[in-house]
Amino acid sequence: MLSNRKNEEKPLLTIGLLSGLYYGSDGCREGFWRSAAEILRQEKVDFVVLAGGLVDKKGMLKRLALKLRGLKADEKEEARKKFMRDMVQHLVDNIPRITGVKIYMVTSPAYDGEIGEQIARALVEKRKDILLYRPGSDRLPLQQLKKVLG
Repeated sequence: MLSNRKNEEKPLLTIGLLSGLYYGSDGCREGFWRSAAEILRQEKVDFVVLAGGLVDKKGMLKRLALKLRGLKADEKEEARKKFMRDMVQHLVDNIPRITGVKIYMVTSPAYDGEIGEQIARALVEKRKDILLYRPGSDRLPLQQLKKVLG
């Protein structure tokens, strides 16, 4: 948690921070997602920042390559689209929702890569509680705290 607590009973702003969901990796931590969401609910965060690591670009590209293996050239594009739809839908269904709390997502070129950026863009179209902050940037200014998260 990050807050601007200054000897006050309740901080003016409490932010939940997540990083490294790494969907698509062998070590994907979906249990972590649910545990984190429960803690964020208990802490009554004002919003959540997912700072990079939505997906594991290497894992995702490996999975995609397996799906495309053996397909004819004219079948590959449709298979790729289906793969992306399935990945996005899994995230839509499994990233926990916290009533009244927005999730600001920042992708990381190093961890998410282009495939993660594409998935993030599609995800925000389906989940109105998730916002993609400045696509291609791995920094999020926290104006209320006068800090930059990256």
